[in-house]
Amino acid sequence: MKKQMKFQKIFCFVMLISSALCFVFALGITTNLYNATLANGCVIITDAGEILEGVPGAEIYYEIQPFNKLLVRITIIMILLAVLQFIVRTNNRRKYYISNYVATSLQVIGCVAIAGWAIYELLYWREYFLTIDFEAWQQFAELYSVVIYSDSTFWLDIAIIMYGLNILCCAGMIFNLIWKIMLMRYEKQVLSGTTLVEGAQ
Repeated sequence: MKKQMKFQKIFCFVMLISSALCFVFALGITTNLYNATLANGCVIITDAGEILEGVPGAEIYYEIQPFNKLLVRITIIMILLAVLQFIVRTNNRRKYYISNYVATSLQVIGCVAIAGWAIYELLYWREYFLTIDFEAWQQFAELYSVVIYSDSTFWLDIAIIMYGLNILCCAGMIFNLIWKIMLMRYEKQVLSGTTLVEGAQ
């Protein structure tokens, strides 16, 4: 039981930290996207003689805003679900009660649903970002000091990874719950056996 108690305590903190990191990286997914908009109002003539005002594809920064705002808000729900585990003391109870089962179920279902949706959407926006005219963006950056060039998908990639890790952490919470149930049943059987022996004596 000691190993399981230690495991549940650690994993409740892991879930809280994982959800908090998802929130942090959700805030940063538009970092590089904003840099592309810095060319708005700037003009270049491409090698093909085409006149460009702004980077083609940079509108992704404005189009992603509704999703980004929603992502940040629902990721807060993930944090609240992790906090709920501490409120019902799932992190340090020797015996689980209905509140612990409910809290764990809500957290696993909620986080898997949110993280799964987030990954699906982030993959879409990552592909959209890669359609930006990076060559034109680089030309703007070379001609205008205000324009910052960056073709990195780091913030989108790390957000996808963090939400994926959160799903793995949910698997850990399921494992913890099954482990706890098995130990509780074992202890109940042991106590029942002891009681029967004492009664016979």
